[in-house]
Amino acid sequence: MRRSQFKLDESAIEAEAIRRSSSDLELLDRMLTSLESRRDKALGCVAEYRASLAQQLWESTDRIIDGKDVLRLEHPSSKRPTAA
Repeated sequence: MRRSQFKLDESAIEAEAIRRSSSDLELLDRMLTSLESRRDKALGCVAEYRASLAQQLWESTDRIIDGKDVLRLEHPSSKRPTAA
């Protein structure tokens, strides 16, 4: 069958195709909206975590520079073997 048989132009055929698939298109649109929302929330969480981590690093380095946090390391040779 050719479209000339039904006297339909391309826009009429396209409109019918959209009408027939509108429920599928609506479902896809809802799914995309949901996925976009989830993506945005995830990116927000990443940004929040990143900002929090940056703040913690600044505070830690400030404490170390100010001498408030001093990491004491033992030299491996100062460890005494324990008797078995």
